[in-house]
Amino acid sequence: MFRYYQPMSTWDLVRPSYWYPMASLEQSLMELDAMADEMRMAFPLRSYRLLSAPSLTEDDDFFRDLPVATRDTQPSKEVSGGDEESRAFSNYSYSSSSVVDDKGRRVQSIRRRYEDANGRLKAVHERLLPGKKMVTTWRKQNKDDEGSQETICSQGVSKEEFEEEWKSTPFAKAQESAKPLEGEKPKALQGEQSKASEGEQSKQQVAA
Repeated sequence: MFRYYQPMSTWDLVRPSYWYPMASLEQSLMELDAMADEMRMAFPLRSYRLLSAPSLTEDDDFFRDLPVATRDTQPSKEVSGGDEESRAFSNYSYSSSSVVDDKGRRVQSIRRRYEDANGRLKAVHERLLPGKKMVTTWRKQNKDDEGSQETICSQGVSKEEFEEEWKSTPFAKAQESAKPLEGEKPKALQGEQSKASEGEQSKQQVAA
């Protein structure tokens, strides 16, 4: 059975302990859907691709407000002699999964996530139904930034309407049937919840 850490807030949705398991779950559903199509199709067998590459235009749009080099930038031949501990790093992940639901409709889930050593974070989850789309974006400028979250729906569709319709998709059903981990929470989650609790206590003391 698929298991994951139960998110306590909207920001927990973009943590690696939740984001990547959900992406893996969506990919596994797409693979099962493709295998079923393969078994039903007539001979000779047709070829298909499970893994789709991101479009260059969509990637450029995602990185437009991030501190990364443009696609046509030439790599530098100089190597900086910085401190070993101060070297920067960044991580980018992409996944795209699509399946056919019980009504014969093609539904899709696209995930993009960027994070670097300075605590900068950008994550985008794009969900598509026939003729409808909802895009949720999370942003943090650094480790101390509280961050912002934005949800945009296609014209004529409200967030509530989309979420209600999404509940009937294979992605939502699989996520609902997954079993949350009830044991020890990740240290990152414990640390942030502890800080939030201490901050709330400090506010109450000041108010008193």
